[in-house]
Amino acid sequence: AAGIQGTVLRFDGTRWKIVPVPTHTDLFAIWGTAADNILAVGNCGAMVLFNGSAWTLVPQTVTAENLRAVHIAPGGNFSVAGWSGTLLTRQASGWRLGATGPLLFDVSRGPGGSQYAVGNNGAVLRGNGSTWTSLPYPTGRVLYGAAYQNGSLVVVGDTGAIFRYDGAYWNDESFPGHRLLRSIWTDAAGSAFIVGEQGVMLRAVAGRWVESAPVTSQFLRHVYGISPSDVFAVGDSGTVVHWNGSAWQRMPTPTLALLRSVWGSGPEDVFAVGSGGTILRYDGVRWYTMPSPTVKELRGLWGTGPTDIYAVGEDEVILRFDGSTWKTLPAPLKDLLLSIHGGPGQPLLAVGARGVVLEAVR
Repeated sequence: AAGIQGTVLRFDGTRWKIVPVPTHTDLFAIWGTAADNILAVGNCGAMVLFNGSAWTLVPQTVTAENLRAVHIAPGGNFSVAGWSGTLLTRQASGWRLGATGPLLFDVSRGPGGSQYAVGNNGAVLRGNGSTWTSLPYPTGRVLYGAAYQNGSLVVVGDTGAIFRYDGAYWNDESFPGHRLLRSIWTDAAGSAFIVGEQGVMLRAVAGRWVESAPVTSQFLRHVYGISPSDVFAVGDSGTVVHWNGSAWQRMPTPTLALLRSVWGSGPEDVFAVGSGGTILRYDGVRWYTMPSPTVKELRGLWGTGPTDIYAVGEDEVILRFDGSTWKTLPAPLKDLLLSIHGGPGQPLLAVGARGVVLEAVR
């Protein structure tokens, strides 16, 4: 059996014993062809092999994606699967990669008027028109959020990662504490808010990141502001918190669903989406549940106004709200979509698994 922090247990017919392995990386799958040929795989491309007497690290440089499954392919070789459509097959010459692109978590405009998408293993893609190219990564950590502030692209991610890109160079502004930072919102005046796990909330103050007093311990997964004094963040167990310009406060909601994204057209018209196709709306007084045409997980939310709002999610579900009802739109692919973003004079883009970037044609 394999588990977190490189844990491997072995059962000798009587009891389970801990087996030493040369990694502290979380392991998610284990399989073998015989007692002297067992492979365990996990995060960041980690692999360890048991030869009957000892576990050793398996050298491979073809991917740093998180690996989630291992089995035996036809011919008796190991086959490993992971995030972003990653598929590794063991051959005589080494491991062969069959990945189609990084898992992308967010998209934003950035320096030079370009669009930027961020994702697994520090992936940063820059788009100009229909052409997307990979930038030198600022970190190997997963990047979950991106936003445009004061002429720079700011990205946030795992273990407190905060990096700023001015179009030429990356600057490290990472926050101590090693908590996962999941989302960032900025405005044209330079205001910026970041949220993440354990209810962490950061705010840009005089050129530095300042942590606000927590009002929840729930994982906050997305943040969006109507203005610098009217900011909403959503997260696990139906959690919604609101910044009024001086303090954060919790808001009552009619659900315990995991909320993944929030967007609003004004202070009395805010939406949130999440698990099970959950859609909430805030009218300036209370949050209430809206009828949803799907039970699939909704991951991203964006709009151009109160009668033109889009939600995306698993199996490439795409919904549109026309001011009265939510309706399902046809999708060109069947992939997981994790974020959607637009803006004045900017295309509406959705990103997700396998490096997919979709542009709306309206």
